[in-house]
Amino acid sequence: MAKEEPGETAYLAAIVRSSDVAIYSEDLEGSINAWNEAAERMFGYAASEALGQPIYLIIPDDRHAEERDVLRRVHAGERVGHYNTVRQRKGGARFHVSMVASPIRTPGGVLLGVSKVARDITAQKELEARLALTSALIELSHEAIFAWSLTDGIVEWNTGCERLYGYSRDEALGRISHELLHTVHSLPLETFLARLVAQREWSGELRHRTRDGREVIVESRHQVIDVEGGSVVLETNRDVTDRRHADETRGRLAALVESSEDAIIGKSVSGIITSWNRAAERLFGYSAREGHRAIDPDAHPAGATNGRRRCARSHWSRRDGPPLRHRQMPKGWKRDCGIVDDLAHSRCERRRHRGVEDRQRYLRAETGEPAGGVSR
Repeated sequence: MAKEEPGETAYLAAIVRSSDVAIYSEDLEGSINAWNEAAERMFGYAASEALGQPIYLIIPDDRHAEERDVLRRVHAGERVGHYNTVRQRKGGARFHVSMVASPIRTPGGVLLGVSKVARDITAQKELEARLALTSALIELSHEAIFAWSLTDGIVEWNTGCERLYGYSRDEALGRISHELLHTVHSLPLETFLARLVAQREWSGELRHRTRDGREVIVESRHQVIDVEGGSVVLETNRDVTDRRHADETRGRLAALVESSEDAIIGKSVSGIITSWNRAAERLFGYSAREGHRAIDPDAHPAGATNGRRRCARSHWSRRDGPPLRHRQMPKGWKRDCGIVDDLAHSRCERRRHRGVEDRQRYLRAETGEPAGGVSR
């Protein structure tokens, strides 16, 4: 028995039925006259429910004018390809589709109807919306955010980058970031890149140079993101230059205070000791941890005179008992800082100097030596 070969029409019909893409058609009056299984799954209507119904069964009201324009173009012989629009399911839920509309003609060229091919692109549209939102947030960020690849250089450059580095987006795109910004890494560049690729993220401090030659210090975070065709690095940089310079200044001042031969003590307005240098440890006999035992009888900050802090004197105690003099320095309203002298030692020194001066005056009087020098 000879194997039955399907006719061309039956063969094409089988292709349409088994396609994963929704395929349907309408006649010249706009009634649905073909509806494959993929269309059933996409729209929720069985073929028995859809056939014979107006095409507007699956078109939202606000898209009717668009559909009429598409039909007008197809009836004029045009194939309307890959336009994005919205359709609705059986329960009324709207979703995004990519459509192709083509005329159906007889071999003689007579128009019979319109065929439609629809692909659900809802997931793609949602992704595009999320990416657009992310892009907007990145663009509005005050931080410098850009993306780069190992092969193509910088591929994205936000407004924060333009403000921080001084390069426009057009000037930055395609450039190698570590060359453009003269990046100083804590590691050799090759080691840094190898670790970034292996671990897919990195955070730390970098030094960059702006277009006008200024050095900026940034807290940087790198994250490797997979995209179609490869990977890119999303780099976020926060300018901490002023903060680092302030830290360095505070560090230098702290070192000066710590190395001073004078006992320097800091306290809050409530009288709580906040700093205690090594000279204070030697003078009072208390360690920095024990400093609160050196009772300060003047627990409140000095008063104000004409808007300025006035110096005040008070006596502090130390482990072995002799009194000490506390000289408060001019300061701000938030904290007291003072230098403490050994009062007994200072008095002895003053008496010794007065004794020396008295002896010198006596000798000059006895010898007739003028006060300004030796007589000749």
